[in-house]
Amino acid sequence: MLVDHRVAQLLCSRLCHDIAGPAGAVNTGLELIDEGAGDVADEALDLVRRSAQQVIARLSFLRIAFGSAGIGSATTVMEMKTLASEHLDGGLVALDWPLDGLPLLASKIAPPGGMLILNILLLGVDALPRGGTLEVRCADVSGALGLAITAKGQGAVLRPELREAMRLNADIATLSARSVPGYCVSQVASDLGVDIEISDGDEGEVRMAAILPGG
Repeated sequence: MLVDHRVAQLLCSRLCHDIAGPAGAVNTGLELIDEGAGDVADEALDLVRRSAQQVIARLSFLRIAFGSAGIGSATTVMEMKTLASEHLDGGLVALDWPLDGLPLLASKIAPPGGMLILNILLLGVDALPRGGTLEVRCADVSGALGLAITAKGQGAVLRPELREAMRLNADIATLSARSVPGYCVSQVASDLGVDIEISDGDEGEVRMAAILPGG
């Protein structure tokens, strides 16, 4: 996927936004360690550990979602699940991704399929501003990977800004750091020849589905 300078800027903005919170918490914890003692210092050190782990998890996720690693490398369903689980850990959105069908989980996903999956997951997270559950289901569809993602939660909605960004002829000038994953989804899906189906299910649900080529 080739992008212009503005899209690259927005992707950088999104990455910085996603790691700013836990990175700031690391700094806060270090300041508390300098100022405190005893139990306060122990709690601050725990905050530093947890926040540092979250920074690493988010960078690992975003490296595949936005970086060249997601374009050129084959991945597996298990690897995608691990990245998603660690990325969402401790946040408002819970991940429900069963480990049924181990052979499928170990099967390769042709690049940039992993990038597409992670960006669709970001759309699901964005659709849950008040938190909720992201349900992910996979199935073998004649050697391809069938993917179904349901965002469930109060007020679940895929914002018009994101739907607009997902159009192939979307106006890049209207993109923002929040909507740029939608643009990435449309461009990567086009490269792969994949159609993304989006539907509003029951109240409080947004459903997304795709069939990705195997590795």
